[in-house]
Amino acid sequence: LVFVLLIVSNFANFVVMCAKCVEGHIFPQLAVENNKWSFSLCTMIVQLIFIPLLFLYFKKYIKGVAHIETGKKIWRFLWTIPATFYLFWYHGLYFNTKSSIELAMDPVNMIFTFFINLGAVVVYTVIVNSMAEFQYNLNLEEEKKQLEIENLCFENMKKQMESTRRARHDLKHHMKAVHTMAENNEC
Repeated sequence: LVFVLLIVSNFANFVVMCAKCVEGHIFPQLAVENNKWSFSLCTMIVQLIFIPLLFLYFKKYIKGVAHIETGKKIWRFLWTIPATFYLFWYHGLYFNTKSSIELAMDPVNMIFTFFINLGAVVVYTVIVNSMAEFQYNLNLEEEKKQLEIENLCFENMKKQMESTRRARHDLKHHMKAVHTMAENNEC
């Protein structure tokens, strides 16, 4: 849950920065003030662009790994990856001489943040694919064990059938011998 929360938080920070940058280019006078309708409009426009992409990403990748049983240990540490990108974001925001509005309105910072988020998405995708591959390998291992058990059962059954066939054959010959002896009055 923290993993997904931090992904969404990083995305939200990016949306806010993009919206402020767009507002700075479309409404430069209003952009330097807080809580204006222009920022809400720009945020809505940016969200209309990026939320469908985020939704598709979550549907394609994150939804599939939510049910994977890889062990609880992996989820204890997995959240640190989006947390690292979260720290990149806040390091750039707070350890800077510019104000947050100046940073957000600078297109270079927006592009840089875009590439950080793009890199984060690539890392998340690699992680999610690795988890899916891990689950696939676990399933294959389980199937292999089942096939080995079935093979052992089959081999055991084959041995039992061969033993039964030999016993039948021996019994048949024994019965013939007894029958022959009975006919010849040798019993």
